[in-house]
Amino acid sequence: MEVSNPEEVLAMLDSIDAMTDVLEYLYESQRRRRTYVRPEHVPFLETRFRDFDEYLSSQTPEAFLQYTRLMPAEFEQLFEHLGGRLHHASTHAAPIGARQRMCIYLRRVRVL
Repeated sequence: MEVSNPEEVLAMLDSIDAMTDVLEYLYESQRRRRTYVRPEHVPFLETRFRDFDEYLSSQTPEAFLQYTRLMPAEFEQLFEHLGGRLHHASTHAAPIGARQRMCIYLRRVRVL
């Protein structure tokens, strides 16, 4: 291929450079992994479930009933039957506990 205009050659080289930059960006963006927990939330990992547990334990039985539609004794009885199925294996991700999971589920079902 013969090019008689040097400006065309420069324009083609600029286009090739731009395409190379785009391909490098796409490659790097695919390689980058997302963090499981955002860096700004890391300081709260130790206390996130404790605050929820403290809130629930501070409730009167009537308030707990209003929140979950179960009395605390009924909640514990149901948890005895279902708790084993709600546990997740402990990993570095620190999943939500079974008791919190059941409480949030009951709250969500109540709203629907």
